[in-house]
Amino acid sequence: TTNCFDNFVSAMAPYGLPAEDIDWNSCINFCMDVRHLPDGRLEYYPCHNKPGDYFDLMAQMDIIVAISNCPQERNACNNYNPTAMMAVIFNPNEEYKARLKS
Repeated sequence: TTNCFDNFVSAMAPYGLPAEDIDWNSCINFCMDVRHLPDGRLEYYPCHNKPGDYFDLMAQMDIIVAISNCPQERNACNNYNPTAMMAVIFNPNEEYKARLKS
């Protein structure tokens, strides 16, 4: 793919979600510094994340997650150097779930 949008649409296709059915305003962007300008344009700035940075998400219902690691080499969004990203799906045991509730 050539961009994050195409990555995302490709990842959602097996679930029957074409691009026109995806609410792009509900997408979360953790790794890109994208600014929405009043005239509708987007500006991209260098990423603030560093190697080894991470974030945790907890789903409280069944969800579909699509992750796109921006493949563009000529864009400040990934400091002009696309690198690998790792995702870990953690299925907590009952003890862990109980600790979260307390």
